Amino acid sequence: MGGIDPTAHDVAQAISTGQGLHGKIRSLTLDAARAQMGSIADAFALDQQLTPARAQS
Repeated sequence: MGGIDPTAHDVAQAISTGQGLHGKIRSLTLDAARAQMGSIADAFALDQQLTPARAQS
């Protein structure tokens, strides 16, 4: 992503595109995510910083 820190949304769209889903993604409310994934949903809901630093090294 050229030195730009992508959002989780950007990463999800890139994964979707790579899987042949044409960038289609869907969002869930935290309650719906908890119902589907359990308490791990809270970890995914944290403010995550995505950087290309490790990929570049």
